[in-house]
Amino acid sequence: MDRVLTSGGAPTAIQGAENLARLNLRAGSDLTVMAGGAITSANVAEVLRRSGVREVHLRAAERVPSAMRHRRRDTLLARRQPPSDDERVVTRQALVREVREAISEG
Repeated sequence: MDRVLTSGGAPTAIQGAENLARLNLRAGSDLTVMAGGAITSANVAEVLRRSGVREVHLRAAERVPSAMRHRRRDTLLARRQPPSDDERVVTRQALVREVREAISEG
Protein backbone atom coordinates (compact mmCIF):
# COMPACT_ATOMS: atom_id res chain seq x y z
CA MET A 1 0.00 0.00 0.00
CA ASP A 2 1.36 3.43 -0.88
CA ARG A 3 -1.70 5.69 -0.53
CA VAL A 4 -4.56 6.09 1.93
CA LEU A 5 -7.80 7.95 1.19
CA THR A 6 -9.29 9.51 4.32
CA SER A 7 -11.26 12.42 5.65
CA GLY A 8 -9.18 12.31 8.80
CA GLY A 9 -11.93 10.40 10.58
CA ALA A 10 -14.41 13.25 10.21
CA PRO A 11 -17.57 13.59 8.11
CA THR A 12 -15.68 15.90 5.71
CA ALA A 13 -12.04 16.58 4.88
CA ILE A 14 -12.31 20.17 6.06
CA GLN A 15 -13.57 18.98 9.45
CA GLY A 16 -10.77 16.42 9.62
CA ALA A 17 -8.00 18.75 8.39
CA GLU A 18 -6.07 18.70 11.66
CA ASN A 19 -6.11 14.89 11.77
CA LEU A 20 -5.11 14.82 8.11
CA ALA A 21 -2.16 17.05 8.95
CA ARG A 22 -1.05 14.70 11.75
CA LEU A 23 -1.44 11.66 9.48
CA ASN A 24 0.45 13.40 6.70
CA LEU A 25 3.36 14.25 9.02
CA ARG A 26 3.47 10.73 10.42
CA ALA A 27 3.35 9.17 6.94
CA GLY A 28 6.33 11.19 5.75
CA SER A 29 7.56 9.95 2.38
CA ASP A 30 6.50 6.35 3.08
CA LEU A 31 2.79 6.84 2.42
CA THR A 32 0.67 9.35 0.53
CA VAL A 33 -2.31 10.70 2.46
CA MET A 34 -5.10 11.64 0.05
CA ALA A 35 -7.84 13.87 1.50
CA GLY A 36 -11.41 13.02 0.60
CA GLY A 37 -14.85 13.94 1.85
CA ALA A 38 -16.92 16.77 0.40
CA ILE A 39 -14.00 18.36 -1.46
CA THR A 40 -15.17 21.25 -3.65
CA SER A 41 -13.63 24.19 -5.47
CA ALA A 42 -14.78 26.36 -2.57
CA ASN A 43 -12.83 24.43 0.08
CA VAL A 44 -9.99 22.58 -1.67
CA ALA A 45 -7.38 25.29 -1.11
CA GLU A 46 -8.19 25.42 2.61
CA VAL A 47 -8.08 21.61 2.90
CA LEU A 48 -4.66 21.56 1.25
CA ARG A 49 -3.36 24.47 3.34
CA ARG A 50 -4.64 23.16 6.69
CA SER A 51 -3.78 19.49 6.13
CA GLY A 52 -0.56 19.71 4.15
CA VAL A 53 -1.64 16.86 1.87
CA ARG A 54 -0.74 17.04 -1.80
CA GLU A 55 -3.57 14.91 -3.21
CA VAL A 56 -7.35 15.09 -2.97
CA HIS A 57 -10.20 12.86 -4.07
CA LEU A 58 -13.51 14.27 -5.22
CA ARG A 59 -16.71 12.98 -6.70
CA ALA A 60 -17.57 16.03 -8.78
CA ALA A 61 -20.99 14.53 -9.32
CA GLU A 62 -24.31 15.91 -10.33
CA ARG A 63 -27.70 14.37 -10.98
CA VAL A 64 -28.91 14.39 -14.55
CA PRO A 65 -32.14 13.07 -16.04
CA SER A 66 -32.12 9.39 -16.90
CA ALA A 67 -32.60 8.34 -20.50
CA MET A 68 -34.92 5.55 -19.34
CA ARG A 69 -38.19 5.70 -21.27
CA HIS A 70 -40.41 3.15 -19.55
CA ARG A 71 -41.18 4.13 -15.99
CA ARG A 72 -43.33 2.34 -13.46
CA ARG A 73 -43.91 4.48 -10.40
CA ASP A 74 -44.96 1.43 -8.36
CA THR A 75 -41.68 -0.46 -9.00
CA LEU A 76 -38.45 1.38 -8.34
CA LEU A 77 -35.11 0.16 -9.62
CA ALA A 78 -33.11 2.49 -7.40
CA ARG A 79 -33.15 3.40 -3.72
CA ARG A 80 -35.93 5.66 -2.62
CA GLN A 81 -33.35 8.35 -1.85
CA PRO A 82 -31.96 10.28 -4.82
CA PRO A 83 -30.90 9.39 -7.37
CA SER A 84 -34.26 7.98 -8.35
CA ASP A 85 -35.17 6.01 -11.43
CA ASP A 86 -35.54 9.36 -13.17
CA GLU A 87 -31.94 10.42 -12.53
CA ARG A 88 -28.41 9.15 -12.67
CA VAL A 89 -25.21 10.47 -11.13
CA VAL A 90 -22.36 11.51 -13.40
CA THR A 91 -18.96 13.10 -12.87
CA ARG A 92 -18.97 16.68 -14.10
CA GLN A 93 -15.83 17.71 -15.93
CA ALA A 94 -16.57 21.35 -15.10
CA LEU A 95 -16.53 20.59 -11.35
CA VAL A 96 -13.19 18.82 -11.68
CA ARG A 97 -11.84 21.80 -13.63
CA GLU A 98 -13.09 24.22 -10.93
CA VAL A 99 -11.27 22.24 -8.24
CA ARG A 100 -8.06 22.16 -10.27
CA GLU A 101 -8.28 25.91 -10.82
CA ALA A 102 -8.90 26.49 -7.12
CA ILE A 103 -5.78 24.45 -6.30
CA SER A 104 -3.72 26.45 -8.80
CA GLU A 105 -4.99 29.76 -7.41
CA GLY A 106 -4.66 28.68 -3.75
